[in-house]
Amino acid sequence: MPFLNNIRCRIGKYYLGKELGRLSHTPAMVSLTQAKKVGIVFNSDSMENTELVKKYFDYLSALGKKVSVLGYIAAKKPDECLDWWPGQTYITRKDLNWYYKPDKNIIDNFVRGAYDLLLDLNVSEEIPLLYVTAFTMAGCRVGKYNQHLLNLYDVMIETDQRKTLKYFLRNVDKYMESIDKGQKLNEPEPQHA
Repeated sequence: MPFLNNIRCRIGKYYLGKELGRLSHTPAMVSLTQAKKVGIVFNSDSMENTELVKKYFDYLSALGKKVSVLGYIAAKKPDECLDWWPGQTYITRKDLNWYYKPDKNIIDNFVRGAYDLLLDLNVSEEIPLLYVTAFTMAGCRVGKYNQHLLNLYDVMIETDQRKTLKYFLRNVDKYMESIDKGQKLNEPEPQHA
């Protein structure tokens, strides 16, 4: 089965690349402070990740942001995962075609959200969420660094493959706040005496 899955993934990435080549996107850099409407996509196969995203959702909402979240559940029995955040929007395996592209009718409400900022918290780089990110109308798309996905994101945050979503979220906050301060992303913050 892993052999077949690898073929499906390669085909999915191939078609994603073709989609990225024909989609037009004009980046509009925006900091976390400036963003009024934020979209979040994440892999919701673990309760730990779901809890982290819930807390982040609450944090952004408390800052006055209008936040929409879309989770992806790859588990064979998604019902168990749905209980972790009732009422939240999810896509599951049954919403995907053979090469993991989500049905546009299922994701339509989310991708038409016209977000100032889209945070792709998909640290495991699940193909269905990469498609959602590609199709989403967002001014600024933020995601994990991957040299093969340079056309997908406006801001890419480099992270070690072994690092967790919690680590990635800390870096998202740090770098998106540095945009607000007018710093270059690779510059350290100035030291105050």
